[in-house]
Amino acid sequence: MTMEISKAYELVVDTAIGLREEGIDLKITPSNSEESEEEGGLPRDKWIRLEFFVETKAQAKSINQKTKEFNWRGISFDTSGHPGQRQWDLDWSFEVTDGPDAEWERDGDEVEDMIDEMERSKDDSQKG
Repeated sequence: MTMEISKAYELVVDTAIGLREEGIDLKITPSNSEESEEEGGLPRDKWIRLEFFVETKAQAKSINQKTKEFNWRGISFDTSGHPGQRQWDLDWSFEVTDGPDAEWERDGDEVEDMIDEMERSKDDSQKG
């Protein structure tokens, strides 16, 4: 059974706040997406950007794990980031389905791998 989009949204926001309570700095701002609202999707007045400012690999891993757990429950949305920051966009991309999306999870893992590579490159250039 598919979770209601409003319940899924509440779960994601509550999870983000929980991560903040665990010590991960969080900034919540209105979404600046210019995409159009999807039929049956998240209402535009709910669109937000959640930016996490991470200080350790463990924090980054915790955020990534939460996105995977959402996917396993059929909840997906745009994610991105760079060294020291991760971002969840709860906007037109927010979707609730009957189950996980393997491609979405692979894409998320690839983003994390790219961020890790950027961090290694940054560390290497500071050493040299």
